[in-house]
Amino acid sequence: MQNKAVREAIDLSLDRKRIANLLFGPQSQTCCLPYSSNSLAHFEEFDNCEYDLDKARTVLEGAGVELPLEVKF
Repeated sequence: MQNKAVREAIDLSLDRKRIANLLFGPQSQTCCLPYSSNSLAHFEEFDNCEYDLDKARTVLEGAGVELPLEVKF
């Protein structure tokens, strides 16, 4: 997780809408920031997460990360 490219690829590979829908149903909303839209710390221009598996793979390959990537939690 010390490699910025790995963190970026993980971020790109999270299907936030699907996760929210599975956990909270079709009326759920997603955001990329840890702050709600009612918070003073929320800035709409930074709440723009992207889901793109091809881009995630490209980021990892460009950084020389060996695939498949194994992450242990």
